[in-house]
Amino acid sequence: MQIPIEQLLNLPDIQVLNVEITEREIKCDIESTRGYSICHRCGQKATKFFEHAETLTLRHLPICEKDVYLYLRTKRYRCLDCDGRPTTTERCEWYDADAKCTKAFAEFLLRALVNSTIIDVSIKYRVPYDRVRGVLDAYATSIYAERMSALGYHRRAADTSTTIALRQRIAHFLALIVRDPGVRKELVAQGRAALGLDGSGKVDLSRADPDLLRTILRVTVQDAGAPAFDAVTKEFASNRDTNQRYSLLAGLGATRDPALAEKARDFGLDPSVQVGELANIYESNVDEPENRAAAWQWLQAHYAAYRERMPAFRVGYMPKMFADGRCSGAEADELSAFFAPRVKELVGGDRGLSQTLEAIRQCASLREHEGPKALDAWLETRETHGAASKAGSH
Repeated sequence: MQIPIEQLLNLPDIQVLNVEITEREIKCDIESTRGYSICHRCGQKATKFFEHAETLTLRHLPICEKDVYLYLRTKRYRCLDCDGRPTTTERCEWYDADAKCTKAFAEFLLRALVNSTIIDVSIKYRVPYDRVRGVLDAYATSIYAERMSALGYHRRAADTSTTIALRQRIAHFLALIVRDPGVRKELVAQGRAALGLDGSGKVDLSRADPDLLRTILRVTVQDAGAPAFDAVTKEFASNRDTNQRYSLLAGLGATRDPALAEKARDFGLDPSVQVGELANIYESNVDEPENRAAAWQWLQAHYAAYRERMPAFRVGYMPKMFADGRCSGAEADELSAFFAPRVKELVGGDRGLSQTLEAIRQCASLREHEGPKALDAWLETRETHGAASKAGSH
């Protein structure tokens, strides 16, 4: 008995137009049979077919261990109820156009991530790292965005310390790790008001929630750019509140603009920044993956001045601070080559460097074990074993 390919795909309201099967892939040209789109103007069904629109490439669940790619030829429909009869492209519930996959495949990736890493799943299933990360971020947002909305973006009179801490952590996670646009918009609105960028022209940090101020300023500097950076710098010069100064420096360091990021790193060497405040700039700076390569170059060029400013109890952490994102033997060697001759002048430097190098090399070993070479070797072993089994059966 033959099973229709539509049944194997298990997707609603689709028709398979063509199938191509290769050694590792199944490619299906498909189209929807639903027969309507939802008008973007009135929200009603638009049922008059207008034309075929773009073709979406979507990853779907594997079949017989073959990667499945769907090429969905989308359709545009005309609304006969609206003036001007606008057209709207059909969107189906079973796929995520932004993630470039079916929702079933997104759930498959999430299950694969249990007790695994993003890079492992990316390699095993031949999915770009950013796409796996996007699926994970979308899932995290679906869990925490509603909770963030319920907590609100301002401290309430009845809030306990636990509630305040939860609000801080979720806001930081969604705004800076997941980079959710909705959460960032809420925080930037407070940040612009606090920095006088809303038209008032006057900095007043009390206009931002005090518990979220650090995250608010980081996101605002990232999104508002130079005007926010300059306003933060000016406010720092006259501000004497310790916690606010920490938040202001973290805001400066968080910029992803290359020129402003260099300016922030240089600002940390200015005498106006106290030695106990330095870490706020540099930790915030290297938290952003976009800044790490430039931060490493900056450290090598300014090491003596940076080392001179660091308090004794912090210098042992220098190797770790500039090691974020490193996960290869070459990157470990690069870090070691720079710090090894200098660790004796750093209190706790030997231990700090050893622990950092160990972490990088463990990451590198895991990546090598799970990497493309290991996967290709495993596939080759399977294919050789299969061929031998077939030969032995004759």
